[in-house]
Amino acid sequence: MDQPARMWKTLGFLVAAMTSTSILLAWLDPSPPSPNETPGPYEMERWARIVVGADLAVPEGRWTRIEISEAPGRTLGRGLLAAAVNSGKYHFFVGSDGRPIRTRYWHNQQTAPGAEHTIQIQVAPHRDRKQTIAIQDLCIQALITALNDALPPEGGALPVQLPSGWEPYG
Repeated sequence: MDQPARMWKTLGFLVAAMTSTSILLAWLDPSPPSPNETPGPYEMERWARIVVGADLAVPEGRWTRIEISEAPGRTLGRGLLAAAVNSGKYHFFVGSDGRPIRTRYWHNQQTAPGAEHTIQIQVAPHRDRKQTIAIQDLCIQALITALNDALPPEGGALPVQLPSGWEPYG
């Protein structure tokens, strides 16, 4: 076989192998939607269930209520977000893009100092400091639902406490 034909045949097999591998990987583990896409209720519920984690062993009677608060300061860029989230003393963080993040406090089932038996959710601030945006509300509702589904039953849903004067979107 001459050299040019061999090269084209090799390139053809390489392209076919790379294409089929990328299709297989996309089928096995689809990428999350791009940050510009707004997730719907189904996607938000799925993310919340993943963040709450079915893999964690939650001690019975450990948590008795959920407290939602606003993160201090302004919304952080993506690069600083991971460091800020893991340095906070709360269990979940809801970014300005509405994406939930689990912190080490939830992963280790630790209580935040001064708030025993309370699951703490911090929300990135919005321009109107007393109101969340719609995507954040959707995330908060999905987190509350996922938490109530994941925790051992003790006779109903956990009560939720909002900061004074704070209203959901709408």
